[in-house]
Amino acid sequence: MVTKVNQLLSSYMRYVQLLGSDEEALEAEALAVLTLRDALEERWEELSEEQRMEVSAGDSLLAKKHGAVAVVLPSAHAHDRRHWWWFLHEGPQVRDKAEVA
Repeated sequence: MVTKVNQLLSSYMRYVQLLGSDEEALEAEALAVLTLRDALEERWEELSEEQRMEVSAGDSLLAKKHGAVAVVLPSAHAHDRRHWWWFLHEGPQVRDKAEVA
């Protein structure tokens, strides 16, 4: 299980950092970032405090790149507002609002 969580976290961080660097791959990268973030959320209880801090750092970068993920947002699927990354087309403030809720 730990290996799977480590792989998810590594992939999430890699995709967040790459997001927006390749215009042709932007849609695929954006969708990958959002689905990887979902997978991390599903395994949140398995993450160590250090890993959670790393996700938070990735989330901060993702929020800054909200325009890049807007190419696949809004999603046709219904998502819980606590999964703020699916609402970044509304701006980076959705993260703060979700954390308050």
